Amino acid sequence: MAVAGALAGTALAAIGTAGAAPAPSQVRTQHADTLVIYTGRRESLIAPALRAFEAESGIRVQVKSGSTGALAQQILAERGNPQASVLISQDAPTCEVLRTQGALQANPDRALEVIPDAYRAPDGSWIGVSGRARVVMYNRNLVRRADLPQTVQDLANPRWRGRIAAPSTREASLVSWAGALVRQLGRERAQALLTQIARNTTTLPSHTDVRKAVGRGEFALGLVNHYYYHLESAEGSPVGLVYTDQARTVRVRVRVTGPNGRVRTVIRGRQVPAKPLGVLFNAASVCLVKGGPAQSEARALMAWMTSGRAQQLFAELNYEYPLRRGLPPTNGVKPLPAIDTAQVALRDIDPVAGLEVLEAAGFR
Repeated sequence: MAVAGALAGTALAAIGTAGAAPAPSQVRTQHADTLVIYTGRRESLIAPALRAFEAESGIRVQVKSGSTGALAQQILAERGNPQASVLISQDAPTCEVLRTQGALQANPDRALEVIPDAYRAPDGSWIGVSGRARVVMYNRNLVRRADLPQTVQDLANPRWRGRIAAPSTREASLVSWAGALVRQLGRERAQALLTQIARNTTTLPSHTDVRKAVGRGEFALGLVNHYYYHLESAEGSPVGLVYTDQARTVRVRVRVTGPNGRVRTVIRGRQVPAKPLGVLFNAASVCLVKGGPAQSEARALMAWMTSGRAQQLFAELNYEYPLRRGLPPTNGVKPLPAIDTAQVALRDIDPVAGLEVLEAAGFR
């Protein structure tokens, strides 16, 4: 992913300006063996795993939260005097920007190879630890199943004017989704589509705000990661979800010629479209900060995050996809092989382009 240094820094800062990253003086600790972690994920979603890591490893953890973009920008600013050892990011593309900017440390630990190549950096400097599909969540009391959007393009229909909620552009998952559309459709088509969708959409501060607003019936649709639907459903809200841009089988009449030369009409199933756009499957990731303190402890955390114990925690508590080979999702989460995913490598998604087209389209 070719990203100029200044542009990358600007984009990362813009993605997360509302959640200010901690100043260096705020994260200094008197314990040399304390592992300082910056996390762009909500603490409620990551805390159980970190508590289990502390209990099993004996390593103390100090967490500072903020938006992924702001924290990534803080890491770039601190390159001469790193304050954190690890960044837990909402998405993989942000980690790849940090890697290309020379802000991450290579990690050749073979234990990380339990995570497929698609979800980790070639040098091991970042690894995906849990997967998430980009979906449309809906309120079942406000939308009939027959009227549900089946494609991203359907979200541009004027029928949804004022009825869609989306998180702000400070959310890295939204930015990566837009970056994937740029990769798939080209910049001009992606921006035109997002401009149409923006006319129908109200921006809320976060994904949690979106899922709760849809659950309360304030909006018919919400643009979220799949697990937000499951979290809201578990609270008893009348919600459902749509994996957009999936291939489907339709029945068509086909004229065939038999061995005797007679022509007859038969009904056959055909997959349409042949190459669906699919949904973006992204990965919450752990990055190893170059030159950060407590390097051995940071590597221990990366290895532990790939363990079966950690992967099951993400799956069972947060409804996320385990990324460790051989572990299926739980709690009713749709199996990944049953989903048409976007054929875009996470390392090729440019969050700078994603942010630019979102802002040009009118998302805030």
